[in-house]
Amino acid sequence: MPILFRVDANATVGLGHLMRCLSVADELAPRGAEPVFICADKQFAEYVEERGYSYVSLNSSYHEMSEELPRLLHLVETMECRLLVVDSYYVDDEYLESLSSRTEVVYFDDFGSRRLPVDILVNYNVSANRDMYRGLYENRTTELLLGSSYAPLRKQFDIQVLPEIKPSVENVAILVGGADPEHMAARILAALDEEGDLIHEVCFHFVLGSIAPDIEAFEERASDDNNVVVHQGIEDMATFMCAMDAAVSASGTTLYELCACGIPTVNYCLSDDQYAPAHSFSSEGAMLFGGDYRDERKSLTPLVSALSDLCSDTALRRSLRKASAKVVDGEGSKRLARLFLSHRGAS
Repeated sequence: MPILFRVDANATVGLGHLMRCLSVADELAPRGAEPVFICADKQFAEYVEERGYSYVSLNSSYHEMSEELPRLLHLVETMECRLLVVDSYYVDDEYLESLSSRTEVVYFDDFGSRRLPVDILVNYNVSANRDMYRGLYENRTTELLLGSSYAPLRKQFDIQVLPEIKPSVENVAILVGGADPEHMAARILAALDEEGDLIHEVCFHFVLGSIAPDIEAFEERASDDNNVVVHQGIEDMATFMCAMDAAVSASGTTLYELCACGIPTVNYCLSDDQYAPAHSFSSEGAMLFGGDYRDERKSLTPLVSALSDLCSDTALRRSLRKASAKVVDGEGSKRLARLFLSHRGAS
């Protein structure tokens, strides 16, 4: 049974949408489904196909999705699709209504700002407001899958034994997403250099995606500085994270991965969809909030200060670990796969 994923990945939207869809696909495939990825272009076709899934390029614009609708509807019909997963911020109600008239539609929603004409809605953010959603969808048949129990993590994050919290911090991961169009990796390094102490006391591991900027500059710095290490193409991210004593990360699915690994973390916000989740992790006592950097002119001093506090306080790191353990259990992708397959349209 084909289940289609309409999702994009590029330097502007990042890789997060694609990665969370792949995590769900990895749980659907062993259960008899045939995941097919439909994207605006061919940029990540090879990567998806190497993961074992079919890939269709619409040769369209990722931010003008209404123009692709006739071809997508044709694919839905010819492939006899019973369930379509849509993960994009560029859809409108007309687009979703057209699809819903032909097949069951799942939508990944990170905002909760309006009612959407879909059959299943997923918002796995810790900030997902259940009361608000119930008000929006009152007297509607939309199935609401809300909260971090549905966080679509990869299988590798089903971790049974967490790494110990050591008395001193030696290794810190800097995770800026796969695209990093805001050049946050370079900005964080510059802020650490300006602070002057941590950069000489701790080894910083910068994880840079294949389409990230500033890679050459980082490689040059790493060749002369033992406290700066560059990582690319990490396959086993869970093992990498578990080797870290602390982390700095933008808001997104990566935060749930860090919770699964029990890594004390400073998070920060770069976009509107990240603001509420980033603050919610802080209010839950699961992470420190390092600042809102939607304005690229803002100084990163608060982020570095929060990281310094984290590195110097073992009790704080243990407290964050305890709270973060309540956020995820690593079963989110399995839950989503089971529910997608049991839904009336897919069964």
